[in-house]
Amino acid sequence: MPTGKVTRVPDGDTIKIKGGPWVRLEGVMAPEKNRRGFDHAKGILINLVKNKTVHYKPVATDRYGRTVATVKVGQKVVNAVMKRAGYR
Repeated sequence: MPTGKVTRVPDGDTIKIKGGPWVRLEGVMAPEKNRRGFDHAKGILINLVKNKTVHYKPVATDRYGRTVATVKVGQKVVNAVMKRAGYR
């Protein structure tokens, strides 16, 4: 499973890996910018992963060229945390 440090969190379902890909959380649909809930979703994801080392398991590439993946920080599956928060 590839590993990297998260350098950016632009929204509630995408992260940037230092020296690596943009990663879209598989199965997570967070609100887009200027939509209700955007700041909340982004805040949750920032608290989970920003400046932390994550492991990610690529499963696809989306139409924007991002790696779609399951992401773990420690033993937490980030995708599952976001889904439990209501972002499906």
